[in-house]
Amino acid sequence: MRRYRLQKAAILLAQGETAAQVSYEVGFESPSYFSQCFKEQYGVTPSEFAHNSLGVREVDFSKAASCLYKLDFFDSN
Repeated sequence: MRRYRLQKAAILLAQGETAAQVSYEVGFESPSYFSQCFKEQYGVTPSEFAHNSLGVREVDFSKAASCLYKLDFFDSN
């Protein structure tokens, strides 16, 4: 059960929600206990995870946009 809640938390963090918001949304009564459990499961704090996830999404988007421009995806002809 806890593993599922932490997986759901990882998704929410990657979507940009704060660690405190996520901790309550997935059923933890204490953000500090949530942070401890999250770090045990993933090896990073929820804040570190969120920061890294957002950075990866930004890089992935820029690479995707670059490829689409090279393929003239945005060309209106």
